[in-house]
Amino acid sequence: MIASNATNIFPPVTNVSQIFTLDKTFLVERIGSLPDYLQEEVDDGSRFFYTSSM
Repeated sequence: MIASNATNIFPPVTNVSQIFTLDKTFLVERIGSLPDYLQEEVDDGSRFFYTSSM
């Protein structure tokens, strides 16, 4: 679970089963980013989900 004060995204949950590729040329403005340690948690969750669902 990502702490709510770590990002401006609410609720502070990442559903790794619904991650998709996004063409960055369609983005208009940057709204924020995750600190490295939180990005690692998302990556770990994604790896866990995709390796356990095969």
